[in-house]
Amino acid sequence: MGNHLTEVYRPLVSLCERLNQLDIPWLVGGSTSCLLQKVGLDRKPNDLDVYTDCRYLDQIEPFLLDWCIEPVQYSQTERYESYLGRYRIHLTETELVANLTVRTANGRYDVEVGALLRRYAPTVEIGTERIPLMPLEHELIFNLLRGREDRYVPIAETVRQRGVDELLWQQLQERNALSLDFWKRASALIGLSRRTGERLG
Repeated sequence: MGNHLTEVYRPLVSLCERLNQLDIPWLVGGSTSCLLQKVGLDRKPNDLDVYTDCRYLDQIEPFLLDWCIEPVQYSQTERYESYLGRYRIHLTETELVANLTVRTANGRYDVEVGALLRRYAPTVEIGTERIPLMPLEHELIFNLLRGREDRYVPIAETVRQRGVDELLWQQLQERNALSLDFWKRASALIGLSRRTGERLG
């Protein structure tokens, strides 16, 4: 898994052992997901981020109860809206996030796990556990909206190298109210010239 992932290996596997018992959509996101998909991030992850939909929280929370620091509750800031819970798994801080919405000057972006992202989620196997990961197309949009150049530049490079999932990219555009200028910028980063998916060069 590489040196950057050494510290999250054990908590990640422990988490997956529990959540894989449930027939519900959930995805590992953030820097851990990116590193597992060979994105060249400079820093190791200091926590785990797990995404799902609000309707599944009643099934998930009992499975994580002994790790709970803060039970899931509604959270809203100027930029983010979600249901958020905090856990500590083998000393690793872990966030459970449901129904995340991001609002910026570029518009609104909704993180739809069950309805969309799970269908395009890559997986990796660690030991006997299969771990579902957030698609990099989502990670690019999310980090571009946050202005995290340290994230979206290497993510875009990886997507360009391996090829963008153009069907997912189209779905993300159709389902989210983000500006045309934002999509032009995001598409250019991954080698698409415009929203229609025409390739550069």
